[in-house]
Amino acid sequence: MTSAQEAQIYTVSKPKSELLLKAINILVFAGDDLENNFGEISDFISKKSQIQTSEVYVVLLGDVKELPVDLVQSTFGDLARLDLPVEILFYDDGKGRPPKNLPPATIYHLAELRLVSIQSFDLEGNLKSYARAADGKLEILFLFPGAMFPVNMGAHRRALNMLAALVEHGFNVTIAYTGASARIRQEAAPFLRLLAKQIEPFSNKQNPLLKVVVEAKKALRMFVNRLRGIRSISAESFIDRARLRNNKHLRKALAQLDANNFDAIFVNYAWMLPSVERKTIYRPLIICDTHDVQYFRTLSMKGDGKALTASIRRSKNREISLLRRADYVLAISERDGDLLRRDIPVEKVLVAPSSYRYCFMEVRKPRASSPMVFGFLGRDMPANVVALELVLNEWWPAISRYSPASKIVVAGSVCSAPGIRKIAFLNDSIELVGSVRTVTGFFEGIDVLLSPVLVAGGMNFKNAEAIVAGVTLITNRLGAEAIGDGDLHIANSAQDVIELLKNIELDPEAELQHRARSQDVLMRKFTPNPAVEMLAALISQRKST
Repeated sequence: MTSAQEAQIYTVSKPKSELLLKAINILVFAGDDLENNFGEISDFISKKSQIQTSEVYVVLLGDVKELPVDLVQSTFGDLARLDLPVEILFYDDGKGRPPKNLPPATIYHLAELRLVSIQSFDLEGNLKSYARAADGKLEILFLFPGAMFPVNMGAHRRALNMLAALVEHGFNVTIAYTGASARIRQEAAPFLRLLAKQIEPFSNKQNPLLKVVVEAKKALRMFVNRLRGIRSISAESFIDRARLRNNKHLRKALAQLDANNFDAIFVNYAWMLPSVERKTIYRPLIICDTHDVQYFRTLSMKGDGKALTASIRRSKNREISLLRRADYVLAISERDGDLLRRDIPVEKVLVAPSSYRYCFMEVRKPRASSPMVFGFLGRDMPANVVALELVLNEWWPAISRYSPASKIVVAGSVCSAPGIRKIAFLNDSIELVGSVRTVTGFFEGIDVLLSPVLVAGGMNFKNAEAIVAGVTLITNRLGAEAIGDGDLHIANSAQDVIELLKNIELDPEAELQHRARSQDVLMRKFTPNPAVEMLAALISQRKST
């Protein structure tokens, strides 16, 4: 009934009033536990489902011959739409065996929920803390400069991708992570325990004196740029991040975990490498996932100028120097891989694209006529703001003239950017919706994603997500380069956008085939598994010698 790749989810057939619901309980059972205790477990589910203020879902891991009465097949999408706090309860048979782990494919779905608690339980209703079973053969420390949950950034998606791949390839993962506050770190803990055998939160409080110095230097750079007539975007340099983010709390957490307990250390972002370099000899391999090539991204954001170029050059030299000390460096795309190989030994660089299977939906046939619903998705960061300004100032006026009844839905914290709010003010065709509950829910509501890329480097997640979600993507040349698919809708002007829309309306069947073809290519191309499989083999070989 279930596969090794994904568990099956069921709910009780007796409907409840959603007005009364306050929480969701997900009960997780291994298939053999259900077979061995069918009557008792059936009674427990029945009693639990009688509570009118909570909806009960049952997740089964493994094949079963018979389902308890009143259970009907459901989906994680149905569960997400309830938008209620979620508690996950793993059945413990009391025989000393840890509960069976959820497969990563199922954990992807849980990342979309408001997960507040995860515990183990017995059939008498007793609860105890949950610990993921350490069923891998290799130990890895996963270091990330944020909470990762809720999953609301491309970097979070990337980290979740890599965690899932590591688990699937036999790694027991320990996660060291931070967050803006103790509350945020605490709220992330239940979800992270689904993937990690141990978690180690640490404070991200920075050295106040060092922060003042860094902010003063940044203000001075911006002042000089204004005098020179250079438009620059305020952002931390690589050197600044490396100084500020590698704080004493991170070093203390790493000391408590003891690097020598691990076969490898997986560092997210090159600017976090200084913290794992403080000892001269490390037994574990050091793997750095760059996420993007920072100096290339900075160069595309800031433009030219002698003083500015010198600053970028210093940051680039520091970034390359750190990456060279890692044993292996992961690039998010072929383009980034080519950039890194110019300065880092070729054998160290592995291309590990992110997977987008978490937002897969069947492609839908596009509308044969106007109006259409367009979309833009992103958080409030400089790269997204300048891209959306281009869309709203140049592309959207042309689209509105072509199809006056069409609208554009802008989602994410980019809606709060002052410049964006000013453009959208009193324009009924621009709808600023802010944060969205799920990525798939956003894409279900639009026909076309308008998403040019003006800041190079890394991978533009929302563009790949749109393709996997089965909607039309219109991007520019730089956006197409990041994905690397030569068969994308590319627009470098407003007139290009209009011509593309005309072609879609003239032949919706051809666009349906184009969507399906792009989705298939991206799903096959973008996966970190080959790189992680190679790393697992190298680490296993090193461990055995």
